[in-house]
Amino acid sequence: DKKLHDPDAALPEFCDLFFGADPLVQHLNSMLPHLQLVPGCSGRTVKLQFNAGDGGSFPWHYDNPARPNNRLVTCLLYLNPDWAPGHGGELQLMPFLGEDVTLPPLFNRFVLFMSDRVLHRVLPAVRPRLCFTVWLDGAKVNTDDEVFLKEKHLHESQIPVLVSTPLQRTLSRAVYKEEYEQSLRDCFGPDSAP
Repeated sequence: DKKLHDPDAALPEFCDLFFGADPLVQHLNSMLPHLQLVPGCSGRTVKLQFNAGDGGSFPWHYDNPARPNNRLVTCLLYLNPDWAPGHGGELQLMPFLGEDVTLPPLFNRFVLFMSDRVLHRVLPAVRPRLCFTVWLDGAKVNTDDEVFLKEKHLHESQIPVLVSTPLQRTLSRAVYKEEYEQSLRDCFGPDSAP
């Protein structure tokens, strides 16, 4: 991970190439103004991920686990022209209290999801996998109301609030305990889960 506004990054050409006009942030802000995405290079982190195909994977996680992280939207572009079923490396998304969705890393597939609201993982890859990720920051992320679970949230009537806000992060390890542990075993071996 490298912040594009990091003075040590020395990537101005890369920044200009990918984000000169900032059309994605402008479009998302116009369609979803409540997101308040931060425009310009200081509002994003970029990563090019290469997995050699030797079983590499990621366990269940949020791209924005809590403060001081400002990630709000995760953008993935898959660069795997020869991907086929059985190669692995699929993205699994688990909407809180919903059904999980599995997406193969098909060439030119572009995926957007909320960094602080979608629990996800990457299944073990047995063939090389390449993915370009951009995380877009929000101006108002991880506020007290989004970070601190309160007694009022522990009632059944609050389930819609938990499903639609980052508060779910405080409960997901308990709700999905077995899934978290299995994903750790899938990534790091049978002795890695508590």
